[in-house]
Amino acid sequence: MDLVILTRKFNLAARTLFLYEYLLTLDLEVEYFWRSRLTRATALYFANRYCNVFLSITNVIELVFRTESDLACEILEMTLAAEVVTAQLLLLAFSILRVHAVTDRNWWYTMGVLVVAMVSPAILTYISANSYGQAVPPPVHACAMAFKLSFPEYDRLIIVARLGIIFCDLFVILFIMRVVGIPWMRPRIQSREAPVTVSLLRNSIVLLLLNTAQITVSALHIKVQIPRLTFHFFTRMTSIFITRMLTSLREADRSLDDDFLSLFVHADIQNVETFALREFSTLRFGSTTRSTVTNSSTVMTSL
Repeated sequence: MDLVILTRKFNLAARTLFLYEYLLTLDLEVEYFWRSRLTRATALYFANRYCNVFLSITNVIELVFRTESDLACEILEMTLAAEVVTAQLLLLAFSILRVHAVTDRNWWYTMGVLVVAMVSPAILTYISANSYGQAVPPPVHACAMAFKLSFPEYDRLIIVARLGIIFCDLFVILFIMRVVGIPWMRPRIQSREAPVTVSLLRNSIVLLLLNTAQITVSALHIKVQIPRLTFHFFTRMTSIFITRMLTSLREADRSLDDDFLSLFVHADIQNVETFALREFSTLRFGSTTRSTVTNSSTVMTSL
């Protein structure tokens, strides 16, 4: 019981850290996104951002809400599970769209990454279907998720889900390296796009390391039964890092040319196949200015 209480405190601290970071970056979000024209791409950014905010708020309520009602806990836990799956789908949508962009809208590559990316949300959905909320007895007096699965089976499923995310990250990094122009790959960008490209590559590598750290903690938890206390912080740090990554890339892109939109926000939205790579009308924030960009520039600003 002491370990359960300690784990809940770590989880609460991690969620509080995420909400605190949200307040710290709110001014940058207003400057780079709220004051800009709303497009489907920016809508995807906001969906990802605020799904994680609502997820953290729901998790905090779960951790501090004191009740002995199993029905109330069931509703709360199922809401939390739905938010987790939705957040995972939105996160992987960014990776898929980046691959779709840098591969010149190659559907073979995109569908391959899509299959790998769907592993994680599919497993999370399966886990949610085999779980239920229940009230934790005294002295906790709170809600918790109970699983029909055994703990070893649950841990193995979490590792497989995390492996799907890691492979998706690897694909994104490889495709970006191809665009950057690593010596053994085709150089495709010019020096003026370098700040955005280098930032994108660096941030993608750090994101891969964070996900690798999470799966390492899960593996150690299975092998030597160490408390998985740091897992909550790794998860929240990943969400925080993605927000910082998008903001820094928007800032780097603006420093290149104010006529270009930042990645994940720069898109050809004539149809569902967003983030087109060839000639398209540049949708400038708050402006109707149009310009035609080269293939290499479009690759960068359409990631």
